[in-house]
Amino acid sequence: MASIRSIALIILFSFLTLSGLWAQDSSQTKLQTSHSDKHFSFGMGLGLHYGGLGMKAAYGGFGESLEGLNVFLGVGYYINDPGINIGVQNFFPGKGFSQFYLSMMYGTNATIVVDGASNYNENYYGLSLGAGLRLNSKKLPGSYWDFGLIIPSRSADYKDDVRRLNNDPLISDVTPPFPVLVNIGYNFTF
Repeated sequence: MASIRSIALIILFSFLTLSGLWAQDSSQTKLQTSHSDKHFSFGMGLGLHYGGLGMKAAYGGFGESLEGLNVFLGVGYYINDPGINIGVQNFFPGKGFSQFYLSMMYGTNATIVVDGASNYNENYYGLSLGAGLRLNSKKLPGSYWDFGLIIPSRSADYKDDVRRLNNDPLISDVTPPFPVLVNIGYNFTF
């Protein structure tokens, strides 16, 4: 529980520290939200896009017909083991400093951790779909916050193992999985 509080404090501190990036700046009138040029981005955050708690590397700019499409790899720590996700995000043009996006990825999307019964501990893989909002920085063109919701499609192996846990008389207080997950991160484009 202490590690969750630590992560929450780190995220809160990051929000407060970087919130000045969106302060109103009347001298800046153009925002770079186009993805027609080839670019790489690197971000750190929390959620499946970031492999749990970790980082995301993305590449975008596949030509005018695929403007807004990015492929990404998220690698991080997912509660008990490394987490990894590979996927695509499609950013839609927006007015102002925000852009809506849809995402689809495959990789780590569930885990089981049992105190005192490590034979149950395992990460599970599957397809996950998401939607979110990209808040582009006014001060650092190409940098942005990423906020999203993700719906994981959990594997049959995961569902079977959860049933086994619920039927094990030695295991109590099984917490059901969240049906919708959250994604938060900060990304730099170069």
